[in-house]
Amino acid sequence: MKLIADTHCHTVASTHAYSTILENVAAAKKKGLKYIAVTDHTGVMPGAPGCWYFQNLSVVPREIDGVKILKGIESNVLGPSGRIDIPEFNERGGLDWVIASIHEIAWSGAKTLENCTKAWLNVAKNPVVNVIGHSGLVNFKYDYEQVIPIFKENHKLIEINASSFVIRRGCYDNCKKIAEICKKCEAPVIVNSDCHFAADVGRFDPAIKLLEEINFPENLIINSNIDSFESYLKIIPVFSNRRLLLNYSLFINYFKTLNCKILENEPMFKHTSFKIGGPADLFVEVYSLESLKKILIFLNKEKMKYFLVGNGSNLLVNDKGYRGIILNLKGDFEKIKIENDILECGAGAKLVSACKLALSHSMSGLEFAYGIPGSCGGAVFMNAGAYGGE
Repeated sequence: MKLIADTHCHTVASTHAYSTILENVAAAKKKGLKYIAVTDHTGVMPGAPGCWYFQNLSVVPREIDGVKILKGIESNVLGPSGRIDIPEFNERGGLDWVIASIHEIAWSGAKTLENCTKAWLNVAKNPVVNVIGHSGLVNFKYDYEQVIPIFKENHKLIEINASSFVIRRGCYDNCKKIAEICKKCEAPVIVNSDCHFAADVGRFDPAIKLLEEINFPENLIINSNIDSFESYLKIIPVFSNRRLLLNYSLFINYFKTLNCKILENEPMFKHTSFKIGGPADLFVEVYSLESLKKILIFLNKEKMKYFLVGNGSNLLVNDKGYRGIILNLKGDFEKIKIENDILECGAGAKLVSACKLALSHSMSGLEFAYGIPGSCGGAVFMNAGAYGGE
């Protein structure tokens, strides 16, 4: 079995791991992996990096040397409440991938079957969690029959963790039972290395051996092929609104066919009158109505989140940025003309420019709008008005 992603990888930032992101990427490339996830420990784990480390993962490219990078964390399940210690800077923010794991050092409460079952049921309801990490622990058994169908219902991937067979002694029977129940109820799993050193990136052998022993269906192993993995990326809940995690190459390639200008991780403060706003995942300048029609059809078909902006006046963008695609109307949309005594303005044209052209042709009716900033499209959409006119 050839897997294409390792989504549980630690770096030197975890302080008990010994390789850098670049070293992990190089190892992934050597193993033929298409994706890795950077998932350092967080919160109460001794030696875990602070929230600024996770916030600044935005500087890491989405792809290095042909390997796509998911930016995430391995969070701790803190007790029966199922609360996880996700970084507080924005509760999830720019993170793509969240693993929830039980670590004895971070757990508070009795290690009973009832408490562990309750914890995992609560984690299952948490929309920011993607992966249930190494849950076959000997001292933290839960009601697998009850919980695993709930994981499936909430789009959680149950991890078959290769490191568990090496460093978590005695968990084999639990892991096998979990895999058997996943097979029975057709719950998807993901096989990960949980590497703490680059040489172990993509080292899945013990986990694959277990799955082969029980004839586990390959189609239920999400990282067994690129199509199933990227299909999952399109349905996972992300931070504020269960948005899709984006494989942006699909959209970038499409925009290029329409001769659009494409900016990745573009700071929105450059495009707003208030000069505030964090990075948009993609900022795309669209130059014609025909291109815009095609783009909107494509984005809606792919269920991609987008937002149209003109001049950015009076537009407030969160410092955390915008997870999705910003469409900026340029080119033909900025044109203004008078034809047959009718003033025609593109949605991206500045309202003040329309007022000046009307004045130069002795046309009335736009006097009220001269001091209103922004684009003509924004003025129509917001029903702009001043001095009794609108």
